[in-house]
Amino acid sequence: MASVSLKQVHKTFPNGFEAVKNIDLDVEDGEFVVFVGPSGCGKSTIIRMVAGQEMVTSGEIKINGKQLKEINPKELSMAMVLQNYALYPKLTVEENLAFGLEKRGYPKEEIEARSREVAADLHLADIYNKKPKSLSASQRQRVALGRALILKPDLLILDEPLAGLEKEIRESVVQSMAKKHAEIKNTILYVTHSVKEAKILASQIVVMKRGEVIQKGTYKELYYKPENAFVAEFINEPDINLIDGQYEVLEGRAYITTELGEFYIKLEQKEMEEIHKRKREVIVGIRPEDITLGKGREKDSVRFSKRIEGVLKEEESTLLTMRVANRSFNTLMRGEYKGKADAVEEFCVETDRIYVFDRKTKELILAESKLNIKPNQYCWKS
Repeated sequence: MASVSLKQVHKTFPNGFEAVKNIDLDVEDGEFVVFVGPSGCGKSTIIRMVAGQEMVTSGEIKINGKQLKEINPKELSMAMVLQNYALYPKLTVEENLAFGLEKRGYPKEEIEARSREVAADLHLADIYNKKPKSLSASQRQRVALGRALILKPDLLILDEPLAGLEKEIRESVVQSMAKKHAEIKNTILYVTHSVKEAKILASQIVVMKRGEVIQKGTYKELYYKPENAFVAEFINEPDINLIDGQYEVLEGRAYITTELGEFYIKLEQKEMEEIHKRKREVIVGIRPEDITLGKGREKDSVRFSKRIEGVLKEEESTLLTMRVANRSFNTLMRGEYKGKADAVEEFCVETDRIYVFDRKTKELILAESKLNIKPNQYCWKS
């Protein structure tokens, strides 16, 4: 298959815009790496440089230990789908899918079998004999994706390959891609704005902002141990709730005061010594799914009452919206909400579910160490 290495890779466009800033990144053979981040953060530029579509301003890119600029294209089993679909207009869907395999001299029977398999996976069977000019944008996008997938390349580079697809088809294709990657185990670099796609597909997620890698890890690592408020907010659907607060240590106890109430944090003496012995401005992060409708636990929790301003029923849950500190504040409950949209309800947030970030640097100060499966255990940064 293929490994990819980026060392101090920098890209500045002729207009002076720094799209990528000194990126160090190693992708192991067989990894499915998904790049996420806001528009213009550099994720598409990175994979275009790996694909050889953009020149590197400085730094080096290696594939299988060899400098990209020294690799003969015939040496590398690579396919890509960038934002220009580039279908052959005079060929049918079937012929577009089969084109790459025919050029590589595959047997007719295998070409036909692979073409029909990909067409079924991408919901193209009913347009198999049509030409691109008669297809919708979604259909053309799926044909371009199929033309890359059918090759089963060692390295597959995909830039927003599902962005324009209908919801049901998109979900089906995501599941199919996850299954195929588990079978083939090729290396995939994938750009998306969808955290849900990244959660399903990625073995590693790279979160980017302003041309830099902010954090890399599995979905579980990014969700439970975000290094800063940006990652915590980005790796969550719906967004994590962020409210201002301050913490202080009084008489050997740590307290975090917020608009919702006062969180009491249990810490060992050694951990207490690592905390600044003064007030500190912070941001408290509370995930919507970690807020309980009702009284919750009596101990180690903060209870508060708020008026419901919005109710949005989702597939297996309900999103409730309220106002806290003049900001929109959400809770995600399982099942259907039985109350009224303007009702005043009681909510509960357990202390071992909060995240605390420095208000100035936005870096993580405290989070429950859920990955160690030890309740009420915390990791601190001083």
